[in-house]
Amino acid sequence: ASDVPDFADAFLRHLGGTGAMLVQLRVLAPEHQDSGSLSAAALNTALPAARILELNWMDWSTRGPETLFRDLRSLCKLVLYCVDCDTAPPPAFWGSLAAAAELEELHVECCPDLPPFASEIVSPGALRALRDVTICDSPRMLESESTWRWLWRLPA
Repeated sequence: ASDVPDFADAFLRHLGGTGAMLVQLRVLAPEHQDSGSLSAAALNTALPAARILELNWMDWSTRGPETLFRDLRSLCKLVLYCVDCDTAPPPAFWGSLAAAAELEELHVECCPDLPPFASEIVSPGALRALRDVTICDSPRMLESESTWRWLWRLPA
């Protein structure tokens, strides 16, 4: 059972290493109490067909990746729960969400290291489908004026 938590990282690193091959992964939701860790290489994987990402109880190596995955143009639902980062990523980490025009649901809970949202990184107007946003127990995000301005500017 100790190999289960590392499966997601190994799988994503393999997908990221396929180069020109288009990744058709639609759902990534490891269902394990301790889903393990994701390396910088795994977090840099392009997921153009991904519709649902549910990442819970994870440690992320955020030294290296510029964004949370790449090419999230099909993403409809993003759930991050109890994610710890080895270094606090900059706001640019959310840059991949700029292309997530189909994003309907965003849930971030117990993620103390994740950066605040910034309009300069992800334009609120680009997320026209976003209707359900929950951010709790994530002090770096909630204590930033930038996040609150971003939320205020989301389309009604």
